[in-house]
Amino acid sequence: MTAYEPAPLAGGILRVLRPDGAVAGAAFLVTDRLAVTCAHVLDTGAGTGPGSRVMVDVGAAHGPGPFPATVRDWHPGTDVAVLEVAAPLPGTRPVPLVETGDRLWGHRARTLGFPRGHHQGVWHTAVLRQQQGNGWLQFEQAADGRYPVRRGFSGAPVWDDELAAVVGMVVAADLGNPVAFLIPTDRLVAAAPSLREVVGLPSPFPGLGAYQESDSQAFFGRDRETERITRLVLDHPLVTVLGASGCGKSSVVRAGVVPRLREEGLATCVVPRTRDLLGALAAGLSSLIRPGLHGHAQRTEIRSTRRELAEGRLPELIDQIRTTRGWTGW
Repeated sequence: MTAYEPAPLAGGILRVLRPDGAVAGAAFLVTDRLAVTCAHVLDTGAGTGPGSRVMVDVGAAHGPGPFPATVRDWHPGTDVAVLEVAAPLPGTRPVPLVETGDRLWGHRARTLGFPRGHHQGVWHTAVLRQQQGNGWLQFEQAADGRYPVRRGFSGAPVWDDELAAVVGMVVAADLGNPVAFLIPTDRLVAAAPSLREVVGLPSPFPGLGAYQESDSQAFFGRDRETERITRLVLDHPLVTVLGASGCGKSSVVRAGVVPRLREEGLATCVVPRTRDLLGALAAGLSSLIRPGLHGHAQRTEIRSTRRELAEGRLPELIDQIRTTRGWTGW
């Protein structure tokens, strides 16, 4: 399974329907009979609350339904609701829901919503940021993403590609910017304690994927290789790591060497995660040269940086980063 295979997430997403049959938003299954959504998705002004009924159908295109669901938990103050269906819905499976703390900055993520004109669903790709003062977690449209979060995404699960699990639920979007917000899992559990029994902890083992920098605390047993590569990087401008496929090259670099380099004071690290090395390097360097850009301005800056890289101007770009960040190390 590749890092962007949507099947584990798509199989657990439901559409929540209004009384007239239109799509109100999304929900996601955490057991074969329980689903989580936003309270405002269910709030039709017709006495919604515990015990009331709504209709849902399977989120995948041409899925079965609709089916009745009962509101089991109703928490409009925190915008969380839990639905229960009478029997498992055909073609579905629950998604893994995990608590993660606040160490999600920079993780790639995705979600599936049902905006107007796309009631069979469209994918949004994102980069996770940090929790805000109200406890919501900010996420931003990825540079290679196409569809922004807008009305119809509320209640959708947010899948963290690095953790291979759902880390929260879409709750709001800034329609003037490619920025949206999710209610993280710990807040979902605080609002609806009945979810506690279905929430797990993220596994420290990434399966067939590579360990990332965020996994450094769980990465061990490669200290000798990590130290050797770190010393080589500090002493030489170019170091190549070679080895058989699957032997752990990416893991030792990302979860071993990069954290060690930061400890050594080399705070500016760009780790491309794509076959488009030039594009990924341009995106990483652009975020260091002009941090804080979003949307069209960000994409324009990445294209400009890519052209400069293609023209062989990497040394000049590094000088710009040194000036911007006040960094004097190699």
